Formats: sequence, structure tokens, C-alpha cells
Amino acid sequence: MSRQLMVFVISLLTLMGCSSSRYDLKAGVSEDRALCVTRLTQWQDEPTLYYDSQSWLKNDLLKYKGVNEQLLTERQSLLASINAYYESGDEKPIPSKLTNQINDIIAKESQQSEVLESLVAANECWYQVTFKENNQFTFTAFSLELASILALYDAYFSAANITNNDVEIRRAFNREDKGYGKQENALEAYAAYALDLSNIQRIREQINYFNLNIEAYRPQIMDKDIEYLYLSIVQSPSFKALPRYTPEELISQRSQQRRNSIRDGVNSTNSAAVNGLSQFFGNVTGLFESRKGYLYQNEPVEQSIKSQLKAGDILLEKTPFRLTDKMIPGYWGHAAIWIGTEQDIKDLGIWDHPVVSQYHQEIKQGKLVAEALRSGVALNSLQHFMNIDDLLVITPTHRSDELRRTTIITTLRQIGKEYDFNYDIETTDKIVCSQLVYIAYDDIDWPHEKVIGRYTISPDNIVTEALQNEDLEPSILYLNGKEERVDVDKIRQLSREQA
Repeated sequence: MSRQLMVFVISLLTLMGCSSSRYDLKAGVSEDRALCVTRLTQWQDEPTLYYDSQSWLKNDLLKYKGVNEQLLTERQSLLASINAYYESGDEKPIPSKLTNQINDIIAKESQQSEVLESLVAANECWYQVTFKENNQFTFTAFSLELASILALYDAYFSAANITNNDVEIRRAFNREDKGYGKQENALEAYAAYALDLSNIQRIREQINYFNLNIEAYRPQIMDKDIEYLYLSIVQSPSFKALPRYTPEELISQRSQQRRNSIRDGVNSTNSAAVNGLSQFFGNVTGLFESRKGYLYQNEPVEQSIKSQLKAGDILLEKTPFRLTDKMIPGYWGHAAIWIGTEQDIKDLGIWDHPVVSQYHQEIKQGKLVAEALRSGVALNSLQHFMNIDDLLVITPTHRSDELRRTTIITTLRQIGKEYDFNYDIETTDKIVCSQLVYIAYDDIDWPHEKVIGRYTISPDNIVTEALQNEDLEPSILYLNGKEERVDVDKIRQLSREQA
């Protein structure tokens, strides 16, 4: 157990970095970005400064959302791997393939740590300005800083909780490894930073300020960026846990850990404090969804929908109870493709095609929904997909069998690709959900948008095209768990209201 868990813990903790300074990490912040040290009233009427500040904040929000999604994905993967290992009881050495995969993850995640720390550094002074300036801009910037530091703390406590429960893991983690660029006592170095009393006291003050003032900004939470920050903060285990511990309790717990370190023969990992917080990290599900969808496990509805679906149908859904839904602009939050049943694919004459034959087993098991999730592009069952509130099915019409065959084969070629947290449709080694439709239906001129220098496509862009393209027909509609008559004007209005 120890060696395999150690590798996953290393990959996760690398994400957090090991800064020894307080989290006013201004070294990487350019001087011309330090606008928040000036009262908003002094520069908000200066068009250039005000425009630049709005642009920077939007850019920082996009950076945070991308990094946070990757962080949550890694944590989800970590827990799944740990559970799988416990179930297997495997004590064999770590396979070289797994080691290579972890090395790749470490290289990527070390960069994400720097992004989070730079966001904290660039936005922490908004906390003081927010005291004086009562407006949405300063509170949003303050919330971005708080969300970023909580993301780092969540990663630390969840990983440290694992290492703290196994002396061998802890010892192995704290050993130097030049191959990974890992210093001796790496966990201890970050624990000293994370459990610094001045850091924790400042975060406690910010959490308290957030709780006292969030109601004043409640109307703005309808904005998806602000709603994403709000949910990231209130669903953070550290947000819930840190206010419960007084400085005196932390001092006592750290003193106890120093005594424990003698038994380990290495520096402590502040296990007493970590153990005190561990109860908040047992179930990561709350980080992803607050409830189940209205259509979840509704077998009659599922069977009705399945009987109407055709190979190549485009599925769009809305899950307002999930944090990921706040990542996507517009009303619809996710897009997928129904590849068709075994018989549908045989009728198209491509069952024995080399690309299709790789997925015979999944297709026979009823995994007929191709979708790009944070964990990657995969085939899932309709039952798995139906943990949703709203559903819109778009049926491509007037398509030749050759085009239909090409669409299914192209869709299956995307299985196994990683999720693209940059949302760039010009890159195809990694893709997002709506890009799957963009790639599979390459004969359609899909609308798109340019955000921070990258071209993106959203599920709402797909709906926009469907409402004006005679070869795309909305065929099934469910809203709030109930079937609705397919009304084009109503569908169009949903997107307008969310714009």
C-alpha cells in the first residue's frame, strides 16, 4: 500500500508547491498590476486603468477556473486510485507505465501550483480595499484570492491526511528525490507554511468577512463567474474547517506532533492538526454536486428517450447543482453524442470497422454516450448521463449514410483523449465536450467565440446553430425533470435569459 499511495501523494502535493514565504507572494506580480493598493475611487474613472483592471480580473478568473478544475480532477483520480488499490489488495511494485504517467502529472501540476500562488499574490490586497469600497468588482477580486488560497489548503490537507496515516508513506515522501526535484522533508516544509498561525488567522478573517458580506452581493451570484467562485469557496473543506480551530488549539496540536516526530525519525507533518481536519475530507463528492438531478434513475424516462434516439444524435444537458456547470457560459452546460446501439451501427455497415471494433464490449454493455468529462473522453451509459435536470436532443437530418458513418467513426476516434482545460478548439490532442460535436460534425460551420486569444465553442453555440440550420432538428426536450413540447422559441429564450 505505502509505495503506491506515496506516488499519488507526491503528484498531488507537487501541485501545491513548497513556498516558505507568507502568501503575499508578490515576486511574480508586475508593478503595473498592483492597482488594488489604490482605492477604486481613485482610478475607476480613468478609462485605461479601469479597462485594464477589468481585463486582468477576467483573465485571472479564467486561469483560476482552469486550474481548479484540474485540481479537483486530480483529487478525484487520486481517491479513485486509492480505493481501487485497497479493493485489489495489490502489494506488487508500481508498474513502470504507472510511474511514467505519474511523472508526467508531476511536471504538469508543478506549473499549476505557480498559477494559484500568482493569483493569490495578484489579488490578496483587494481584501483591504473591499473594506472601503462596496462594489462588485472589489468583492469578486477578493473572492478570487480567497478561492485560490483555499484551493491550495484543500490540496494540502487532503493529501497530508493520507500520508499522516502511514509512517512508511510519510518517511518515503520526506526523502529527497532529485529525479523529481523533490527536497528532503518536502511535506514538512509545506506544513510549516500551511499551518503558519499568521496565515491561518488571516484566512479565518477573510472567511468571516466573506460570510458577513456575501448576502449583500447575492443578486450578483447569477453571474456565472461569481457563482463559480461562490460555490468553490463554500464547498471548500478548508472553508468549513479552519474557522473551527483556534490558534491555541493549533499550537497544542503542533506541539503534540513534534513529540510524534521523534518516533518517525524525520521532521513532523503536523499530524495532530491534519487529523483534526480529516473528517472534512472523507467524501469528495460534495465538491462536485450538491444533489442528484431530477432525471436521475428515472427508468421510464430513460427507456422512453432511448427508444427515440438515433445514431449521431447530439445530447445537451443542464446540471445547475454541479460546480462544473458554472464553468460553461450560457444555459446549457454539457454536450455529448449518442453513437447508437449495436444494431444501429451494424445497419450503418461499420460494426467491423477497426475504430469501432475496439469498443465492441462497451457498446454491448450499453455504453453508447460519447462525452468529454474532466477525467477524459469516454463512452458511458445513458443511465450515467441522466444525472441531470434538463435535456435537449438535437437530431441531424438530411444526412447521407456516408456522413452518418463518418460522424460515428470520428466520434469514436476521440475516445481516450484528455480533457482540454484551455478550451481551445484549434488543438485536438485534448478536447472539451462541445468540441467533440465540433469535430464529429466537421461539415457544419459551427459558431464560436474568441476568449483570451483562444477560439472556443460552448453548448449554447451548438444550440444556436441548431435553431437556424434546417439540417439540425431539436427533437426531445426536458426541463426541470419534466418532458416539454419542443418549442424553438422557448429554447431560444433559455439561452437569451442566461446571456
